[in-house]
Amino acid sequence: MEYGVQWVLKVAMKFQTNCNFVVIYMKAIVMKQKIFEPLNLVCKTVLTFMVMVVAGCGQGLPATVAVTGEVTYKGAPVEGANVVFGRGSRSVQLGEIAISTTDSNGRFEMISHFGGQASKSGVIPGEYRVTVSKYMPPPSMTMAQYEKLASAAKKAGETGEMVPIDKQPPPLVDMFPPHYAVSEKSNLKANVTPAGPNNFKFTLD
Repeated sequence: MEYGVQWVLKVAMKFQTNCNFVVIYMKAIVMKQKIFEPLNLVCKTVLTFMVMVVAGCGQGLPATVAVTGEVTYKGAPVEGANVVFGRGSRSVQLGEIAISTTDSNGRFEMISHFGGQASKSGVIPGEYRVTVSKYMPPPSMTMAQYEKLASAAKKAGETGEMVPIDKQPPPLVDMFPPHYAVSEKSNLKANVTPAGPNNFKFTLD
């Protein structure tokens, strides 16, 4: 059974460049259904969905160009930062938003989103305002301490118990100031050109 499921995902992965949402949905279907249903039904479900959605995936979407970059903060690469390119009215339907998350080296590769059901690697050429954000526990608390409080609060909530205020996890805070993290205030910009190269390094301090 496992071999058949992997084969289906391998086929679906061929569409990952322009249809990331399809691959994610495929995996969700397989993980949910392979436990409860025979393999042949799993394959039929996945392949049917793939044919219906992927057949029109990427059709009519605006042309994009590859956009990569790096985020450093106080001289060090930032892992797990959310990078957003926005232009115009920042309409998702019009592809005016592109999103990425930095890796352990602070590197990112942008993906544009069109509505709630389509995404495409790259960015539509144009002038963008960029935001970089990363939510963290307050400075007085480590991530391990925060996760411990959050886990305990979640378990208590599942049983209907009241969690004392001093045992509740505090609100997360953005590690970057508004002139980096808030779209209306950010002073970070990127001019994405058709010819490229479009590799942007954001050095934050």
